[in-house]
Amino acid sequence: MEKTMSAVLVVCLAVASLASAGDVWTHRGRDASRNSAVEAAPPSIAVPRFVATAGDIELVGQSAPVVADHKVFVCGRRTTIVNRTQTVVTDMLVAFSEIDGHLLWAEPVGVAQWDSFSPPTVDVARGHVLMASGMTVTALDMDTGALAWQTTLGTRPVVNSSICVCGSMAYVTDYTGAATGAKLHALNLDPNHPTLAEGAVAWRQSIHMGGGNEVTVAPSSPMLIATDAGGYLRQFSPGGSAGWILEVPGAGGFWPPPTYGAFFGGAAVVDGCIYAATYEFYGYEDSGQLYCVDAGTGETLWAEPAERTDTIPIVTGSLVLLSAGIDGYGSRPKVEAFDRATGRKLWEWTGGGGWSVQPVLVGDILYVGVLPVDDEYAPCTELVALDITRTPDDPGFVIESFPGAGSSPAFANGNLYTIGENGLCAFGPEIILAGAPSVVVTVEDGLDWVYQNTPGIMARGGHRVTLTVTVTDLNGNQGVTVTAAKRPGSGTGEVTVADGATPLEKILFGSDRSLGLHGSLVVDVTVTGDVAGSTTIGVPFTCRKLGDIDGNGGAEPTDMALLVNTLNGRQPADIHNKAVDLDCNGGAEPTDMALLVNILNGMPVY
Repeated sequence: MEKTMSAVLVVCLAVASLASAGDVWTHRGRDASRNSAVEAAPPSIAVPRFVATAGDIELVGQSAPVVADHKVFVCGRRTTIVNRTQTVVTDMLVAFSEIDGHLLWAEPVGVAQWDSFSPPTVDVARGHVLMASGMTVTALDMDTGALAWQTTLGTRPVVNSSICVCGSMAYVTDYTGAATGAKLHALNLDPNHPTLAEGAVAWRQSIHMGGGNEVTVAPSSPMLIATDAGGYLRQFSPGGSAGWILEVPGAGGFWPPPTYGAFFGGAAVVDGCIYAATYEFYGYEDSGQLYCVDAGTGETLWAEPAERTDTIPIVTGSLVLLSAGIDGYGSRPKVEAFDRATGRKLWEWTGGGGWSVQPVLVGDILYVGVLPVDDEYAPCTELVALDITRTPDDPGFVIESFPGAGSSPAFANGNLYTIGENGLCAFGPEIILAGAPSVVVTVEDGLDWVYQNTPGIMARGGHRVTLTVTVTDLNGNQGVTVTAAKRPGSGTGEVTVADGATPLEKILFGSDRSLGLHGSLVVDVTVTGDVAGSTTIGVPFTCRKLGDIDGNGGAEPTDMALLVNTLNGRQPADIHNKAVDLDCNGGAEPTDMALLVNILNGMPVY
């Protein structure tokens, strides 16, 4: 394969990724809509940024990582020998640091069955990572790995299925193999639910057969889409009410099987359409079927022959991409591209992909693994980057490859994460954790006070003081926003905050004199980074009574003496110009004397 690198990928090597906790990859298929595509700069896969291992825990080869809060979660297995002859396998949920790959924690989950490679799913809202393994669903704290809750689903295991998290519910299907009677389970995630505990089963619905099936949720609709290994696509409401059902030809039977196979993986929902492909056990190449279905009605918009697969199609503006195939049985691993509008097959590439290999599309670059020939449950042997703006016959279609990685990648913070023979591989730029910016707040002329205002004074601009923020260290942010407000309970004084001439300035106006809200207060200035972090600085301040020139608590004859001296050219050095400009017309004048006389005599001031 070609080892050259296009310019768009080379640039990514030189630029560190500014990361925030919001950049996540929570499901197999990115999120609950399960379309593994993201608009971002594609990373180079020439050299991994790190290869992470977990001691004696072997990472499950065809499982998919998920990423949240700068942690990468994968499933693993620890094999121990007891009494020299007995082998004990413990299934584990493993967390690595996204920053440098060091092992954060590893905790046991339910015992997997049938060589399941079910990946974890992140419940960001509650800070949990969920995994269905064996007959249980386990929720662990993302930070510590502590057990949050664990639920036994029943007597059937979950095999190769990943949980779908949407709102306060988690959805997962169980496995029946050749038997019927599978269930879709809905689990409560809300710790404040009035009747259900966290992890409790909220409802169950029957599906015909279970074999790696998954639930998908459309971004613009609350309706659930569940695949069914009996040959069905099913719609459910969030409360479990059944909606439309799509049947593939021959659905409902194991033998004879459905004509074009049945659904053994998940579906993607994009722009109101469902894209799902079948696995057909007994045909030759392209004996399965790729479906495009109206998500609202269940109507088939098009259905075209495709290679057998358990993977989820990836949908772009013009293409539907499918990783499919198995080595043998009339099939072979490949990546196929179909016209999104018509379903017409445009090209296929037989250098990688496969029935269990879920690719990721970053920009126009498709990252896909190559299945091992001797053990299709083992980690992929190679990760390949394909330029989907070209076809397999074009020069430069294969951009780059890396041996020893490729299993169902995840993408977050500019990095690709994938399991290989030697561990979890990360490809992409160094991740810089953004934090709270370092700032200094200065007040105009060092003033720590502002006079009360009146409507007439406000008409001339008002008594005001400007606060200015200086950012001394962005700390990984590209920019900041500034807010200012009185700290609750900090004193009797009140001010009004307005925007200044620049985004880093705030103007404090004294409160209306008629309200009598004078005295001390603290103004909290909060500077928030555009990536992460915020800094709050408290500025002690006073809203002075109008006419309190010397700042001793109120207008008095001593203030009149100061104003007289100022008018006579003998302004004290410690008296600021703002203190003697009572009417806010530009400086100390006889009108200020008249205003102060009115204040001292208790007369109205406008």
